[in-house]
Amino acid sequence: MYGVCLIFSMGAMTEAISRGLLDNVWSIGSFVRKGKLDIFLIRPASVLFQMLTFRMEFASLVSFFLPCSLMIWSLAKSGVECSIGLIAFLIEFLVMGTILNSSLYLIFNALNFWLVQGNEIADLIQTFREFAKYPINIFPAVFQVLFTVVIPFGFIGYYPAMYLLGKTKMCVPMWLLAVTLLFALASVLIWCCGMKKYDSTGT
Repeated sequence: MYGVCLIFSMGAMTEAISRGLLDNVWSIGSFVRKGKLDIFLIRPASVLFQMLTFRMEFASLVSFFLPCSLMIWSLAKSGVECSIGLIAFLIEFLVMGTILNSSLYLIFNALNFWLVQGNEIADLIQTFREFAKYPINIFPAVFQVLFTVVIPFGFIGYYPAMYLLGKTKMCVPMWLLAVTLLFALASVLIWCCGMKKYDSTGT
């Protein structure tokens, strides 16, 4: 039971940070169709950075503390002792997990540059994100591969939790960093390709 609580809490923590700081990724479709990206193009700063930070939902950050408390409780009940290594990994997890979470959302929301209803695909990915708050080993093998390789939400909850509980031989800190960098780079490349297609009419 504590393991399930830990997975859920870790997944919810990164989601809360993403919603608070980078939630504007969900406005890409509207910005593209209405030509609103023009206001960023005339400024001497990264369009992607301006778009992501255009609106921040700091109130959403409040929802971070409940799953954080649940995580601490789950770790304590599971017999995980506090250490410098634990704190270092949790810091890496929060940073990399948030970046990975937002990178995946960016990849699929950026499809709005090419698709009229790209938001529907992004919404489907967000639904998959909810499944990833649970142990992925309860799902069929195809979904385990999906959440590990294709849309690696498993690295935002399941694998880090298993690492903390000592239930996996995977070097999660290394793989979390590698997977995050890979998908962050992919999201930026897809965004840049979309921007090349964009014009002020939003087509």
